[in-house]
Amino acid sequence: DEIYSKVKAAFDGSIKDFSTSADLRNSLAWMMLNCNRELDEARKHAEQAVKFSPKSAGYIDTLAEIHFRQKDRAKALELMKQCAALEPTNPYFRKQLERFEKKPFDSPLPDEETGDD
Repeated sequence: DEIYSKVKAAFDGSIKDFSTSADLRNSLAWMMLNCNRELDEARKHAEQAVKFSPKSAGYIDTLAEIHFRQKDRAKALELMKQCAALEPTNPYFRKQLERFEKKPFDSPLPDEETGDD
């Protein structure tokens, strides 16, 4: 809890100074997502990241993963299809599509480099 609070506070301070930084907002959302905390707030940061950088497949992936963890399979699939369209040769996005279509909401992420389960 203490480490999470310190890291989140550091991100919050940076976002206060650089409110339009898509990278900061996405990084905070990804950290919150991986800690499985405050997913509604994480979604808002991810939405802002995508708003500021709408062609970034990585930012869209973060938002898709949040929707998946919040059990919104349809929205997660819609967003992941955008990632796959932006980077059609990326094996991670293909695996994410399969995961979002078929696997339980608590299934683990594929490897980012190889797309392996």
